[in-house]
Amino acid sequence: MKYNKNSMKGKNFMEKPFVFVTVPLALGIVYYFFVKVNPTFLFITLMIILAIYILSIIFKSNNNYIYIILTFFILGIFITYIQGTSSRLQNFINKNVIVEGIVIKGRNEENGLNKYIILADNINLDNKSYIVKEKLVLTIVGETNIKVGERITFNGILEEPKKNTNPKMFNYKLHLLSHKIHTTSIIKDYSILKIESQELPWYLRVKLMFIEKVDKTFDDYLSIENSLLMKSIVLGDYSYLDGNIAEKYRELGLSHIMAISGLHIGIISMFLIRLMGYAGLDRRINYSITILVIWIYGYFVDFPPSVIRSNIMFTILFCSKITAEKFDSINTLLFSMFVVLIWNPFWLFNIGFQLSFMVTLSIIILTPAIKNKFYPYKNSIINSLSGIIAAQLGSLPIIAYYFNTISLVSIFANLVVVPVLSLCLILSFLLIFLSVISEVLASSLGIILNFLLYIQNIVTDFIQSLPFVSMKVVSPKFINILLYYFIILCIFNIIDLYRVNREVKRIIVYYLVIFVVGTSFIHLSDDTLAVNFVDVGQGDCILIEKDNRAFLVDTGGSFFNDSSIGKNIVLPYLMKKGIFKIDGMFISHFHLDHCESLPYLMEHLKIEEIYISYEEENNSLYNDILMKGREQDIPIVKLLVGDKYYVDKNTYFEVISPDNLVIEKEKLNENNKSMVLMLNSHNQRVLFTGDIEEEVEMYLSNKIDYTIDFLKVPHHGSDTSSSSIFIDRVKPKYAFIQVGKNNFGHPSEEVLKNYKDRGIIVYRNDLYGHIEVLINKDDYLINPYNKEKFSIIELIVSYSFIISYNIVYLIISYTMIKKYTVVMERLKIIDL
Repeated sequence: MKYNKNSMKGKNFMEKPFVFVTVPLALGIVYYFFVKVNPTFLFITLMIILAIYILSIIFKSNNNYIYIILTFFILGIFITYIQGTSSRLQNFINKNVIVEGIVIKGRNEENGLNKYIILADNINLDNKSYIVKEKLVLTIVGETNIKVGERITFNGILEEPKKNTNPKMFNYKLHLLSHKIHTTSIIKDYSILKIESQELPWYLRVKLMFIEKVDKTFDDYLSIENSLLMKSIVLGDYSYLDGNIAEKYRELGLSHIMAISGLHIGIISMFLIRLMGYAGLDRRINYSITILVIWIYGYFVDFPPSVIRSNIMFTILFCSKITAEKFDSINTLLFSMFVVLIWNPFWLFNIGFQLSFMVTLSIIILTPAIKNKFYPYKNSIINSLSGIIAAQLGSLPIIAYYFNTISLVSIFANLVVVPVLSLCLILSFLLIFLSVISEVLASSLGIILNFLLYIQNIVTDFIQSLPFVSMKVVSPKFINILLYYFIILCIFNIIDLYRVNREVKRIIVYYLVIFVVGTSFIHLSDDTLAVNFVDVGQGDCILIEKDNRAFLVDTGGSFFNDSSIGKNIVLPYLMKKGIFKIDGMFISHFHLDHCESLPYLMEHLKIEEIYISYEEENNSLYNDILMKGREQDIPIVKLLVGDKYYVDKNTYFEVISPDNLVIEKEKLNENNKSMVLMLNSHNQRVLFTGDIEEEVEMYLSNKIDYTIDFLKVPHHGSDTSSSSIFIDRVKPKYAFIQVGKNNFGHPSEEVLKNYKDRGIIVYRNDLYGHIEVLINKDDYLINPYNKEKFSIIELIVSYSFIISYNIVYLIISYTMIKKYTVVMERLKIIDL
């Protein structure tokens, strides 16, 4: 049977048009994020493609879909550029302004910080007013009593949100962009000039009334713990929950219950449809009311992307039922994705967006295939189980990438807990409704709801107490995620390899075998030392990696004396690299910005040994570390000058300072008692200096009789260190300053000039973020994380090695196939 290829492509386009529209749009958004874009060139290109597309329609070309793909790819780049540069508040960044606006969302935080989202409508700079209408995040230090809906006037400096400065870490700037927020401001409470109540628009009043009603109802009729849980579930706001509760649900694979998702919208929709169906309402009225309710609810919870996706899909589904039209779930999913990305392209990088669309796609594609695996058993439990398995398989790599934890009981937990919490969600809405009608009925329902939540809490605690509830994993690379989904699709015959040409299958198998063997050989033979200057703000933290062993020199910390650096930066950074064990922890000295995070890390990591160079019984942090070491059974070893720690035969640490003379002389100056370590690998030397000052630098200048290659600049670039004599003695090629935003004047301009005048290249964490130094026997490479976007040429060059690397494997695979096919077939070693 003959067929026309072009007509088939056209048919496929008509059946699933949003595959050819949404996918290139998303690729264009990703392209803009990584590659430099000239907006003028982009606009001209878009106009040319549109013109060619119109001409192709006029002359009835059969390749119109190609122009559609190109058009929406360019459109993705263009709308992301527009969205990213459309802020008027960005014009006032780093300027002291007076801002007027309405508080549209508020949240109290610990440590005297209160965070609000302000809809700014007026900016005053140098007695000149500018009209704006844009959201910003306002953080207030001190006591406040600001309510949502009030009008606030404050004086402050607008700042650009920080993006992640360490690889694969949380990108705060991107997170705010997904909420159309481009600026932030941190002020003291005395910078608030005016707070006044005002008459809000009716739609905002209704929204605030709903939130207040939810708060009051759950507080009145539920226990404190259950009230907070149901507020989180109904309003989709994690801030109601204690961190340990949120972590528990994440470990059990139930975090989707805490965020408003398709599950919530589905439960609400099915309940309303059945309720109105029992009441005898006409089907069209039934579906119409349900559509109205889910969109109103979406407005009440601020339309997260998962809710928009669900609402669009359910709206189209219900409309198709009213009109008796065919419903295409995949096309509808991609249409909803198209709408969401047109509205805000930065939602593509939002974890809620990614989970919502990937889980839904997995359920659509995989559920029927999983049901077939259970054939001939078919019942409601099998149906639910198939959907849960599909959702878990779809979300697995995304969860692993962001949270570095995979739940091993998620399928069981979802099967047991979700039905109970689904019922609790319905009863919660009934409770809100009954609280308006009858206090007696509401109290009775509150007792039932409290009991159900008590039972589910017992169940979740029991599941969490089981051994091997979750497993820590490294954040997968993008290519690994693609390979995972490819394998899953092959396992469930969504991709049918049996239809692939036999020779092509053999090439694939050969390629995979050679790729795995080749990659393993390269990995095993790799003798590279990695020195990572982790960006922990104003503090020191250096990770050294060699031969699957990991060492830390200092852990960073905060002068606010909390564990935020360890909890929010160091531990997640290590987990994303797949490091769950530290072979050696070197602590330079016992100041907060160098080791305040250590007690937290001792609780959450396996640490073989901790190395110190002096004892300081009058230091509370030192005593905390000793106590935690005893609790966790971690040896704390005092190193002496001259001691060496060998990583392997080519790499070792050597203690250079302090000796007893320095310790005795510098009793009152802990900076000068810092452990000074020299790391030698293949005769390339790295010197870690802690916070030593000029006195110890002079001492070391008389002691060190060799030059070094890489210097960790002492004391964050303070003018009390980096003396000319010391720099001239060690003669580093490169200097690295671990520094963040501070009030100490670090790094000193004079110090920077000292290094610059000597031709020494300086890298700073506050400018470059995370800095990686790769050292092997032949060469070294310095790789700062925060670079400008790639140009298209740089992108091609940067990936050319990977592309050629894979092409070589394919050529070898094809050559081997041709050479040994006959032998393989005769021996029947492989029969694909």
